[in-house]
Amino acid sequence: MKYRCLIRKKEVPATPEEKVRQALLALMIDKLGYPASGFIVERCLSSFGGPQRRLDILFYEKGIPLVLIECKREKINQEAKLQALGYNHFVQAKTVIIAAWGEVERLVINDNELSWVSDFPQYTPSHPQ
Repeated sequence: MKYRCLIRKKEVPATPEEKVRQALLALMIDKLGYPASGFIVERCLSSFGGPQRRLDILFYEKGIPLVLIECKREKINQEAKLQALGYNHFVQAKTVIIAAWGEVERLVINDNELSWVSDFPQYTPSHPQ
């Protein structure tokens, strides 16, 4: 079985992680208003000066990385959170999200304290025309 990737416009293996990735892309584009043109899927971190690892989803607006999403096939755990934060060290997105099937957590920083909340931001253009 394969999925047709909404962004890459090609057939990809139907892995559990890909199921999460495609469901999130559909949610972001169809329900939350994110423009499909702003997404990068499965990009190597080396293009950001990082190691030979692949990020799952990155949403850009006007050349600025806004949302980095790490997708997991199973439950969200501390290791996955650290992985997403490590990737963002190179990407420098304004928002970091980790997702598994039925779970989403977004990093929030208040008064230099990190916490994870279970929500997903609606798209709001950061630079209105």
